[in-house]
Amino acid sequence: MANEEHVAKIEFDVATWNQWREDNPAIIPDLSGANLSGYDLANANLSRAHLHGAVFSGPHHAHLHYYDYAWENANLSAADLSASDLSGAKLSACRLSSANLSNANLQGAELSRSQLIEANLSNANLSQANLSEADLGGADLSGANLSGADLYGAYLNRTNLSGSQLQRADLGAANLESANLSNTDFHRTDLSKVKNLIEEQLNTAKLCRTKLPKSISLDADRDCIKM
Repeated sequence: MANEEHVAKIEFDVATWNQWREDNPAIIPDLSGANLSGYDLANANLSRAHLHGAVFSGPHHAHLHYYDYAWENANLSAADLSASDLSGAKLSACRLSSANLSNANLQGAELSRSQLIEANLSNANLSQANLSEADLGGADLSGANLSGADLYGAYLNRTNLSGSQLQRADLGAANLESANLSNTDFHRTDLSKVKNLIEEQLNTAKLCRTKLPKSISLDADRDCIKM
């Protein structure tokens, strides 16, 4: 349950909110479950805030773009951020488990070490995002754009990556155990150092110019267009 005083402060004015945060560094804001859709939250300092179940999406999306402040260590588990513009957002070490981030723009976002367990990231734009050491266990990334993303050491156990784009992504030391890789595009991606990947997972994946582990005998050029 959100603290009504905290909700009133952020609804009133972002500058006042940020000054209050600066003057009261020991207070952890509680905005859990608050409906913040339609509010201008650009540049709001939401680091360490409790935002569990908060709603940022709806007919009038909250304005979240252009961050001067970070959201590091915020609790956004089960929050609704669907179709939000979070490009370049600083969300490292955030709790985003079960959050709805479907169709969100997270291009270039900083999500290293974040918890995204069973989060909905279907059709999200995560190109060039930093997801190193993030926990994406059981998350839905179907149809997501992860081209050029940093997934080094990411935990992708049971993650649904069907139809996603992972061209030139960094998957070094990533754990792909039981991940759904059907129709996933790995064009020019190095999979040689991933963990717990078996050949059957790649039966329908697109592997043009893909570097595969030595234990896998598939043709890495099988999907290249023949000129």
